[in-house]
Amino acid sequence: MEALKQINQITNPEPNKPLPLFDPDNWDINQAETNLPGNSEKHIILTPALINQYLEGLEEVPELTKAIESLTEYYITDYFYYNNLLLVDSDIKVYLTSNFRRDHFQDSLILEPQPEYNILYNNLPADEHYYFNEVHDNCSGWSIEAETLDFLTWSILEEHASGPEFKTELQDQDILNLLKHQDPQHQELLRQTNYRELFDDIKTTYKNTINQYLKEAEEALQLVYYENIYLEAYWNAETETINNNINKPLQEVE
Repeated sequence: MEALKQINQITNPEPNKPLPLFDPDNWDINQAETNLPGNSEKHIILTPALINQYLEGLEEVPELTKAIESLTEYYITDYFYYNNLLLVDSDIKVYLTSNFRRDHFQDSLILEPQPEYNILYNNLPADEHYYFNEVHDNCSGWSIEAETLDFLTWSILEEHASGPEFKTELQDQDILNLLKHQDPQHQELLRQTNYRELFDDIKTTYKNTINQYLKEAEEALQLVYYENIYLEAYWNAETETINNNINKPLQEVE
């Protein structure tokens, strides 16, 4: 009996006062800190009240923040394992292929020219009447000279503005390499042009066009990436992390 009395005095120093009943749903961060008899370690429990304080920005919980951010990163990585993110949907489509890194975002882009509209040909500062001394119509409704320019400029887009290894600028040799693969009749016609002026116009137009789309991709990156990828991943990670760790000690949050 004396032993039971001593135990009661330790756990309830005031014999006639009942032990307090704690409602775990209403603990705040201070109530969640307990110093158990014989245990010098403090344990903070991730209670619903603490979670509410965290969600309302009233309490910082680094362990919870770290777990949410880690799961968010996992969800984003998983998305890009299966998908590319369309940033620009135009005559050249621009896709992001991996998680956004501001300093090197161009390294994670893919360009995809659309065959329905040859943007390089259409953006040249002049047409076939300027570059060729004579223009000969054919049964297709185009002149043979217009077809020559169209085939050449489209070949350039396919070769140098397509995929992850796209170029932002062209050199003369890039164009010359493609001339070898043109139709012999087209090659002969191109020899009759002022090729120096034509090459310069193609290179300038190409550079301006590609950089315009890269700029559009960069401008779209914040909005499209954060709204379509990051925010959804973050909210899902937050919900899952809280549901899996509620009423656990913070040391065990993961």
